[in-house]
Order: sequence, then C-alpha cells, then structure tokens
Amino acid sequence: MNRLYRYNLLRSCLVMICLAYWISPGLQPASAQMKEELCDCSPELTLLLRVNDVRRTADLVTKAGGKILYDPNLGIGNDIPFLVVNLPPTKLNDKKFIDSLKLPSGVMEEIIPSKIVPQAEPAIDSAGSDSTSSAELQVAPEADFDSLYVPLDDIKVPALRKRVAGKGLGEGTIVAIIDTGIDTSHPVFQDRVIFWNDATREGRSPLTRSRQLDGKIELEHNKFVALPEKIKENEYVFSGYIDEKKLGFQQGDLWTTLGKEGVDINRNGTKDDKLLVVVGIIPNPELAKLEEASKKAAEERKAAAAKDEPIPAEKPDLEKRDLTKEYALAFVDVDMDGKFSKEEADTPIMDFNSARKMQREDLKPPYQIMLEFPSRTKRIAYPLLFRPNAKKQVTEITVAFDQQSHGTHVAGIVAGSGLQIEGAAPKAQLMAIKVCSGRSCTDQAILRGIVSAFFNPQGYVPDVVNISLGSHEGYVKRPLSILIQDLSAKFGTTFFISASNDGPGYRTINGLGGSSPAVFVGAHVSANTLREHYRLAEGVNAPEHGLLYFSSLGPSYTGEMRPNVVAPGSALSSTPLNSDGSSMFNGTSMSSPIAAGAAAAMLSLIKADKEYAKVLERQEKKIEAIRKKSSDSKYSLTSLALSMRLALENSALRMKGFTYAQQGAGLIDIDKAYPEFLRLANLTLEPKKQTAEFSINHYSKFNRLYDRSNNIEAHKRVDLDLNIDGEVSDQGSLLLKNTPAIVKLEKVEVQDSDGNVTILDVNGKNEKVPFSIALPGKEEAQGNQISLVLSNSSKSYFYSTRKRDLMERGKTYLAYYTVTQHGEREFSFLDVVHKPIELSDLNTEVSLPSLNLQDSERVAAFVVPQKTISAGAYHRYPIAVTRRDSSLTVMLGFVASSSGRLLVSVFNPEGEEIGYRVIQQTAQLGGDRSNASLTVSTKDEGIHEVVVSTFSGNWLNESKYDLLIEAQRFRVSTDELKLATVDSGKEADKLITFSNSSNQVKSMSASLGGFTRIVPQDDFPILANYRTFRKLDIPEWRPESGESQTTSVRLTFPPDDKKYEGFSGRIDHRLYKKGPDGKMVEAHKGMFLGRGKSFNNIPRPEPGKPYETLYAAVDTYFTVPNDESLKDSQGTITLDAAFPGIPVKMDGSIDLKILTVGRPDVYILQIKGPQRLIDASAAKTKHSNASEAILEIPTQINGISKIKVTLPVTVTPDVKSTLAKQLIRSTIRISTSDSRISDSIPIEITQ
Repeated sequence: MNRLYRYNLLRSCLVMICLAYWISPGLQPASAQMKEELCDCSPELTLLLRVNDVRRTADLVTKAGGKILYDPNLGIGNDIPFLVVNLPPTKLNDKKFIDSLKLPSGVMEEIIPSKIVPQAEPAIDSAGSDSTSSAELQVAPEADFDSLYVPLDDIKVPALRKRVAGKGLGEGTIVAIIDTGIDTSHPVFQDRVIFWNDATREGRSPLTRSRQLDGKIELEHNKFVALPEKIKENEYVFSGYIDEKKLGFQQGDLWTTLGKEGVDINRNGTKDDKLLVVVGIIPNPELAKLEEASKKAAEERKAAAAKDEPIPAEKPDLEKRDLTKEYALAFVDVDMDGKFSKEEADTPIMDFNSARKMQREDLKPPYQIMLEFPSRTKRIAYPLLFRPNAKKQVTEITVAFDQQSHGTHVAGIVAGSGLQIEGAAPKAQLMAIKVCSGRSCTDQAILRGIVSAFFNPQGYVPDVVNISLGSHEGYVKRPLSILIQDLSAKFGTTFFISASNDGPGYRTINGLGGSSPAVFVGAHVSANTLREHYRLAEGVNAPEHGLLYFSSLGPSYTGEMRPNVVAPGSALSSTPLNSDGSSMFNGTSMSSPIAAGAAAAMLSLIKADKEYAKVLERQEKKIEAIRKKSSDSKYSLTSLALSMRLALENSALRMKGFTYAQQGAGLIDIDKAYPEFLRLANLTLEPKKQTAEFSINHYSKFNRLYDRSNNIEAHKRVDLDLNIDGEVSDQGSLLLKNTPAIVKLEKVEVQDSDGNVTILDVNGKNEKVPFSIALPGKEEAQGNQISLVLSNSSKSYFYSTRKRDLMERGKTYLAYYTVTQHGEREFSFLDVVHKPIELSDLNTEVSLPSLNLQDSERVAAFVVPQKTISAGAYHRYPIAVTRRDSSLTVMLGFVASSSGRLLVSVFNPEGEEIGYRVIQQTAQLGGDRSNASLTVSTKDEGIHEVVVSTFSGNWLNESKYDLLIEAQRFRVSTDELKLATVDSGKEADKLITFSNSSNQVKSMSASLGGFTRIVPQDDFPILANYRTFRKLDIPEWRPESGESQTTSVRLTFPPDDKKYEGFSGRIDHRLYKKGPDGKMVEAHKGMFLGRGKSFNNIPRPEPGKPYETLYAAVDTYFTVPNDESLKDSQGTITLDAAFPGIPVKMDGSIDLKILTVGRPDVYILQIKGPQRLIDASAAKTKHSNASEAILEIPTQINGISKIKVTLPVTVTPDVKSTLAKQLIRSTIRISTSDSRISDSIPIEITQ
C-alpha cells in the first residue's frame, strides 16, 4: 500500500468520524446504554431437574449459589434421578454451568412454563347472557342457603358414616389443599388448619437487622421507635413494614406490573397502608416457671434432708425437656401511629405454624396466633408465618391470606363444619399450601408448595392431597408428575386432581400430574342437584346421573384412562370472610375435593380397623425411615396409593350413556370403596403382589395412542412398561418385571352422534367388533387377550388392531383394555378412534329455516335438520378437516316452537376449544338468540370435534335444532407476507396463491387495511431477575409536518415468537426517565394491551431541541434457550413499538392485482410494494446543509508534528435513515363472491 493511498484512506476515515460525531454526538454502544436494577421478580428459580448424577449435580448447584430444595435420595446414593433445586435465575442461561450438569435430553422443554389456573367458576345462571362473550359462563346465581349444599349423598358419604356411629368424619387424617390458600379465621374450620405455607411468597415482607439502643431502634435517619417491653433486652431485633402495596402478586407472575398489586388486609378501603413490624426473641415463660418449680423442689429436698425427714421423690422433668427454650414474637403497629401502644405491646403474635403445633400437642399457645384488626361485626385475622434464615433469625414475615376465595371454597368442601356448610370430612385437619397468587399459578410455586407439604419442621405428612388446578395436557411428562410419583412411593399418600374444565370435547384432560398414581376427578351432576342448584324447571326429565357441560374428557394422549372417576361438580361452600363468607361454585375444582374429603373420611375409619393395622404399621415405619433419612425400609408405598385409586374405580357406579373417556370408571361410591380398599391395601403386604404405575409407548408424542389424524394406523403398536419408582429395591424390581401381565380387551363402546353408547360383546364372535389384539409379525391372528413379560423388551408390546371398515361415519369407538397381574386389575387404558364425517365437494341441498337458509346449495357441507336433543345430552360430530380447508363454519339454530339453551363448541385435533356459541329461545331465559354462527380457522388438518350440548340453569325438555357444518376450501398459500420497498433493492414484488379446490368462490377482491408504524426495539438487553431499560426509539416530530407532537405507544412482543422464544418475563407498565441522581424514575404510566402495555400522550423528539429521553423496561424472570445445549445463550430480545397515531406516507402505493390464470380452482394475487417510505415530517425540510470539518494529519516532516486541513462538507440528511429500522404493518383483506368466505393476511413492509 503506497503512502498516498494510506493518506487518502486516513483522511476519509477521519472525516467520517468527525461527521459521525457531529451528527450524533450522544451515540454510544448498546451495551454502554444498558441500565438495570434488581427487580426481585424471580430471586430464585425452583426447578425439577432430571439428572444423570444426583450427587455430582447437587454439588455443582450448591457451588453455583443454588440450594437443594428436595433430594429424593435423601442424600444417600443416586438411585432416583432428579432433584428439586433453587437456582439463581442467571444460572439457567449460563452455558458453562448448564453444560457441566450434563442434563438428559428434554429437560429444557420441561422447564418452559405453562398456564395453570384454578378449575372453578361461579355457578351459572340462565339470565342475561351474551353469546359473544365468555363472561356469560361466569354469572353467579342468587344464593338460596336453604337449598344449596355439598352433595355428599351422591357419593354415599352418609352410608359410610353409618358403619361406625359418630365416626367416618375424617378424624385423625390430614388433607393438604394445594391452592390459593385458606382463610383460617373462617368459623367452618374451627382451628383445624394446622399448617400454612405461602409458596407464592405474595404475602411476604422482608425484615432487616436492627440494633437496639436504650430500648429503641432507628427505622430511618433520626427516626426512632421504642421497643415493646418484652423485647427491650434484645441486643438485636428484626424490623420492617407490612406494605399493602407490595402484597398480592407472585414472583414470576406473567400477567401484571400495572400497579394493581396490593391487598387491603385491614379492610379500611385503601391499599396504601404500611404497618411497622418488629420481631424479637423472648425466653419461654413456661420454661421459666418449670425451672422455678424445679429450684423450689430442690430446696425442699435439701431442707428435708437437713431435718432427717423423708426426702420427696424427684419427678421426671419430661415437660421441661419438650418445651422450646425461646419464642420469636412479632409486634405489629396495627393503628399505624408510628409507635407500639400498650395493647399492641401486650399482644405479640407467634408464628402460626408453631402455635398450631402446640395446640395439636394439647398445649395452649401463650401468645396470640394471628394478626387481628379491630372490627365491630367481623373478624379480620391472618396467620403470620416466620421465615428464619440459616442462623434461625427471622428475616422475612408473611401475611397468609386467600385473595381469590378458591382455596377456602375447596377446603370447605373437604372439611367444612358449620350450620349450613358441611364438608365430606368435617373433622379432618387441613394444610393450606398456597401456590396461586391473585393472578397466576406457577410451576415453581407448585413444586415448592408440594415439597413443603411433606417436608416441614412440624413433621406433618398428609394422608390425602387435593390439587384443584389445571392446564391442558401437552406431550411431555411434567415435573409435577415425577414429584407426585416419588412422594406417593415414599408416603403412600393419594393425590386427587381435578380433571379440568375444558370439556366437553375428547382429550381435554388436565395435564398437571398426568402419568402418575394420582386420581383424576370429573364433574358429575345429579337430577337432584339440578333441581336444588340450577332451578330445574318442573316436569323436565333430566337424567338421574350426568356430567356438567365443562367437565374435561380423556383419554390422555398416551391412552391412559382419564378421568379415573367422577364426583359432584358443584357445591355451596366457604369463601373468605372478607368477601361473602360463602358461595356456590361449580367445576372439577369442586369434584376433586369432594372425592378427596370422602377418601379422608374413609381413611379415618380404615385406620381404626384392626384389619388395617399391619398396613398402617408398614406405612408408618416407612415414613419414619424417610424422616430419619434412613435406608432401612427398602420398599415402596406406591401400591398403597394405587390401591386407593383402584378401590374407587372398582366400586364406582357406571353411569348410563357415557363412555370410559367421559366418566372414567364412573361415579364414586365411597361406602362400597371401603371394603375394596381394605382388601387391596392388605394385598400390598405381600411382596409378590406389589405393583407399579404403567407407562404406554414411553410417553412419546410421535407414537401416541390417542390420535386425531384423518387416517390412523390399522395396527397401532402399544408398548407397555412399568414406571418403577426409586423406592423399590432390586429384588422388588425383579418381582415386578417378571410378573406376567395379562392384557385383555374387556369392552368396546360405540358412541353415536346423539351421544348414545352401545357396548359390544367382545367375548363372542368378533366379526363385528372393530378392535382386537394382535401379536408382532402375526397381525392377522387376532384375539382379545395376550400375556406379556415386561422384563423382556422384545415381548412387552402388542398391536391394537382397528378395523375401520367396521366403523360407521360420525361415530366414536372406544376399546377398553385392562392389565392384570396376580389376578388383580392394576391398570386400564383406552384406544379411542373417531370415524370422521368427510365433507364432500358435491353440492348439498340445504333447507334450514331456523338458519334462514331455504333451498340453498352448499359445497363441503354437513347438514343436521330438526335434530332432537334432551336435557343432559351431548351430540358429537367428528369432522375430517383436510389441508384444503382454511376454516370451518358452524351454524346452529332452534327449530320453531322449540325452547331451551344450547352450547356449540369446536375442538381442534389437540383437544383445545377454538370457539363456541350459545343460543337460547324462551321468554323465561331472557334476551332470545335463536341462532348463531361461528367460524374458526383450521390451521391443522385432522379430526375437529363439533359438540352440541344442553347448557346451564334451565335444563328444559326435548328441543329441536338445525345444524350446518361447512368447510371453506379457499386456502391461501401463506399466513403472512413480508415485502420491501422498490428503492430498497430487496424483494418488492410477490405472488400469493389461493386454492379454490371446491370452486366455492366465483370471484375475489383484495383491499388494504390501515397502516401502523412499527419501530422494532432491537437488542433490548435482558438479565434474569433484573429490570432492564432501553432507550425508546420514537419517530421525530417537526412543526411543518402538521402532525401531533404527542403520540400513543404500544409496546408488545413481535408476532415472530422466535425473537423472544424462551423468555419468561413481562413488559413494565411504566416508561422511565433519568432522575437527578442518574437513577430511573417513572415518567409515564400505561395500561394493559394483552401481554404488552399501551401508553398515551407521549411527547415526540424535535430535531435540534432538548428532549428528555424515555426508556422502556422489561422484567426478566428467567430465559430458557431454544436448544438444550444452550449454544445460543440469550442476552437480548426484540420488542415492537407501535405508533398508531403517526401517519404513514409513501411514494407510490402498494399495488394489489388479481391475475387471470384461466383456472377456476386457483386465484393469484400480485402484491407490489411502494417506491419508498417517507416521513411526513421530512417533506418540507431543507435537504442539505453546508458546513466545515477540520482534519488533523500527524506527520514527521521537518519536525512538524501535524497538519490541520479545513474541508468544506455538505451534509444531506437521509430521509430513509429515520425509517431504516421501522416497519409498516397492515392487513390485506380478501373478499369473495361467497359472503361466508373471507380472509385477512398480515403484511409487513420494510424500507
């Protein structure tokens, strides 16, 4: 390179540097602009990690600053390959750390959070509903306390209680309620809530260590408060505030940062109160009394010895040894006057759990056990929970409350005891495990909560656990399932889980706790309950037993029978006293606790039965070994937990007109379950008759047994395996695996479109039975029974043969298989096949007056005219949706003179409800809507289920409806379109193809919707457990533009989820500015916009004038990288900032042209982008500006160090530069000659 070239290159570079600095003097690298502050939104992640080496992983987690919350191996060995850990959030994205753990494949997928919600809603009234709003499903009825109840008769609880007079009330049992908490002050519980844990930590308040000086502590600079007399001798105390504003939200809550946090705990109408709290330590006064008595007795003995009198015998000092040496006490400034009054100083509060432990041991707590607020007519009281650190210092205090009522309602169903509310086990004791905050339930809180139910300082172990929460089943074995299996094996506890409220379609079952020994419970409703709860009209012929319309159905994708049983799904029960005190809810959230309470009632009798003594002794021995972390008891209690499930199934009442996928084994009969459980439990004492949970096809999504494909396999391979838990010894494992398992096709059910169920005889000739069992390689040799040896992988599978030629269109076929070992049914699974209705391309004549369709011809349509439906019925129409179908339209209407209320729902092949409508026709129901239409997008081919059911309060007698199901076969070749401007040199011209395979469309037109300006906020820095800030890029404003100087801003996640995939967090509801000290302070407050936020009246920057920079903020809980090896560790995401108020202008226009191709089955739309995008504000600006730049060139010529050169420079602002990062979004609207067929295609234009 010659000297002249180097000189020119240097000159050019320096000019560019000068100009760059002159134009943008404040420009800095993105990293330098990053600001962050600890948001305490997820200070630790609670995760269940499947691991290869437990001991090694535990050491690595501990060294990384994490904590082992639960080691199922109890610190001994590596047999059970998982750990429940608390991790610093940043560690989940630390590639080096995660790689060092050597986790098995699939673990990262399990960590990604899913939406979990309580499975209850207020009972449904029939008036004032709106078919376009889901709110109609949640209108509460007028309470009628004389006729509402917990329907215990339906499951024979009164009959159970008659077995032993005055018993069977749950006495001696503990039930853990995994929910939203329990209002312990409610009179229906009568001090029977013995344990409280807030795993959400939404009620927590941190405390700081304060040194007392002269009986006072300094709260703030020169602000002192006198300590109560009882703790004035403490050298240190811990103090803080119970701040109402900081209560009521869960760490890791995805749904709020809108300032809606806050709980009015003292019920004075505000959420702004701050209550001073101080925690100190005092010696146990009872212990001091005993020591004084002991000292006095010693003196008496000494005096007697001196007088040669008989010396009094020394009494054993057992009480003294059992008493705690000191108490931690909390003092609360209830009246908020900044000091402790005499009454406040004299009424310190104990840790609630410690106090309840004393009461269980027949000791009277010496101090107050709840925080109480004065009220003339109501009791306002909350437990206080002390959280000590490793040094046993109370550094955190929690106010325990149930903000949502759900947990209190569930607890009342289990164990309420009052004049109007009586639960199934009114003498059972309760553990309140709060895992749901006011707005969400997280996997983290559920894991923490369940562990605390079994491993707590008080040593409690629940006999029964109820989980009335749910989420739609996915295709991975959830961490909760692994934990439930392990705890069932260690403690023999039975878990009851709500089936979910996502019905009435097939495979809408709850995914929480699936593939575990848990009992899933669906929602039953009796004719009596309909009369009492739902005001059933007189003369209506309702079925004696039915299902509530929302109750979720199985099977699981694995084929497991879910639900296992059903129980009443509606009840009047307790709600927190700060709401109504009682209410009637319905849902599988009610079914599950009725079943759990009934099980507790049965166990209270079973435990007192002499025939159960050895089983109980074996269980207690195992639990004691677990507590001592001993390996003495090398056996599993899984068989005991499964015995409860099997007993409930074996004794259940089969309900007429429902399949195994709808009702499981049937309606619980707890009285008949008693002897069956006693028999099965005693079998668990024999090592050769132990059992384990079975798995099907290794939980594989790709080999799932339940499949809604249009063309399913004729021979479906079924791999059976034993999911043996880690408590089983080697010898026990061999016994389990080597016990032959007999698989038998017990029943085949056929359900027609009217919901009627026919049972086929599988034991006779099989010519008309559409299912059979076949051996590998011998698919034609079919039978209904086979013996498998599970230890031999080559002989532990068979084929479920589906004979589709024997199946009729529109019907559902269900094969009920049982697995038997040592003469006992151990497991049931289902093979469910829908023979779909295929929509023809031929014209169908339609004459449905109720839908205003007369002598019409339709293509790809299925017509159901004048169909009769009765109370409690479910009509099912499985529809084969093909790749040609873009959407499905469902029209439902009442035939003239019919009356009632009907619900029509559409479910996709995954079992997810994708749309519904409600129609009603009668003056009594109010606001008649005699017909409705629903169109849903069908992105996935496969069998979609359309279900019509009677719905809600006034279940009327037979009605008639017209139904039209029609596919729109006008499919676009793309779901979205990205286009560039012509000047950009990128792709500005594109073609979109529309397939018109059934010739439903004769012509089409296209138009553009409105334009929205989007500025992607790229490289938004994120950091786990931190609130991070980024300068908000806002389009500039110029006076000559004629535009508003303020704008609205909508911050959202972009449509392309790859830009934030694996991110768990939220957009803050505030925009910030820098304060005088450089810290971020609130500048603007926004509102909800989905998961995003919207802001109004935001000022726009004006070139050349000062502008206060605004910053957007993001709270990051944690991030899960897209690939399991964490190759792409995420440090940034992209947000979209939309500015709907700023006009969009362009040179040229977007051209839409429909091309003629000479074929009726294809339409082509040509889209051409504009010449360029322009800022309206730049239209009248001067496009150039003369200036000068000084160039300094270093030199060594004749001692001259540098040369200064002044150069003329013309600066031309680049109009596109302000748009370079911006996008324009709009929608292409497609209209056709068929008014039912339309479409919209999102379009994105870049410069």
